[in-house]
Amino acid sequence: MQHCSRLSIALDTSLGWTTVRQNWKDLYPCDISLIPDWIDIDRVKPVFGRDFRYREIRRVLERVQMSLTVNKQLRDVRPDAALIGNMALNLVRMSSRIPIFTMLDATQKQLQAFGSGYGIYPSKSSNLEGLKHNLRRRAYKRCAGIFSFSDWAKRSLVADYGVDSGKVHVIPHGAVIDRWQQRARRETNSKICNILFVGGAFLRKGGRTLLDWTARTKDHNWHLDVVTQDRVSTTDSRIVIHNGIAPQDRRLTDLFATADLFVLPSLVDCSPSAIAEALASGLPVVTSDVGGIPEFVIQGVTGFAIPIDQTQRWDDSLSMLINDPVARLRMSEAAREDAEARFDAKKNIRTTLDVIASFI
Repeated sequence: MQHCSRLSIALDTSLGWTTVRQNWKDLYPCDISLIPDWIDIDRVKPVFGRDFRYREIRRVLERVQMSLTVNKQLRDVRPDAALIGNMALNLVRMSSRIPIFTMLDATQKQLQAFGSGYGIYPSKSSNLEGLKHNLRRRAYKRCAGIFSFSDWAKRSLVADYGVDSGKVHVIPHGAVIDRWQQRARRETNSKICNILFVGGAFLRKGGRTLLDWTARTKDHNWHLDVVTQDRVSTTDSRIVIHNGIAPQDRRLTDLFATADLFVLPSLVDCSPSAIAEALASGLPVVTSDVGGIPEFVIQGVTGFAIPIDQTQRWDDSLSMLINDPVARLRMSEAAREDAEARFDAKKNIRTTLDVIASFI
């Protein structure tokens, strides 16, 4: 009889991690010996409402509550290992009895470097910031393993936090490949190119940059679908704004299926799931080169990762793909192939679990 072990999993939903946690729940393999115990730390009731004046105090108290919730379940369940999301890691009382793992797409240092993009800044007190940094450093070092979505994040773990490089496993989360189907594309020179943008935070994801392009481009044979949670106004009949579409919504998969090109000129980002979903849908990707994004794109093969300030390169790349259906088709096939090889969430979750199981 196969021996079964218990794995406690606490993944929060901050900064776009909702899709990651849901994919883990949906794709967790049923044929392995690691039995999951899910800790829903985002269900912790806030001490104060969102309008509480002292935001820092509210955040500290909520994280204390989160810590109590996670540590209580770890005591009650007594798992053989635990996978704790990066935001909650330094709240966990590390036990020498069980191996602790964490998963991240960016370190706190990297998020702070983005400043207003995420609203995460160093503490005004250098002593307090030093204390918090040392707590994270200690938490990372005590982890049995760290799963990083990109080499970009791994470099920060090693350089900024002194983590042993061999402890960090670069495994991108990716997308549910079967959900994002590549449709048969038979391009013609006269066809309108359907462009898709998906970004909940419109400005941070570069939505304004994309609209500036629509205003200045001399190309006319395109249509743009914008999926965002923000309200956006436009008078251009070629642009359709879609609000209120959730990550698992059938309307979203339909938009990916009917698109010909995915564009995400993010100003601030780490490893956006939307790019993996675009590649799985067989879409060439034109995106910025911030954070871990360049690792998603094979330059000139599955798309282009371009510095956000290089306007002419953006214009030239978009114009080429809009007007060259043969290039789009070639990149479409390469994108799906690369998604299956590197960004299959189901395979990558299993790979992650194989690493954890090797420590038990």
